[in-house]
Amino acid sequence: MEALELADYRAAVARLYLSDAGLAEFRERRDALFAKHPQSPIPPGERAWFAGLRYFPPADDAIVEVTVRDRPGTIDIDTGGPDGVVHYRPAGVLENNGAPQPSTAVCATGTPVRSSTVVRTARCRQ
Repeated sequence: MEALELADYRAAVARLYLSDAGLAEFRERRDALFAKHPQSPIPPGERAWFAGLRYFPPADDAIVEVTVRDRPGTIDIDTGGPDGVVHYRPAGVLENNGAPQPSTAVCATGTPVRSSTVVRTARCRQ
């Protein structure tokens, strides 16, 4: 049963990150997932009083436009857990050349884009 719960949790996270939810709705839905899902990283004994994650306030100056370019090959990530090494197909590379410190992030198929310089709204889409 635990494997099915984990698959469901991963699917719920992917749906959330790929949704068109605004920031407030995204945070609300993410907090609900953390509070209620059996595979939540919040320990079961703490979920009853879990009031939500701490977030930075929205900052329009943190939104950037990026260039997307092809990224052939695969990315192998050792999860350190029972999944071992997971193989991803990159969907593209996001380049932020206009930033004070140019940055690059890889957008892999089936995974949300996350880095200190790429915001949630920079999602992998075709």
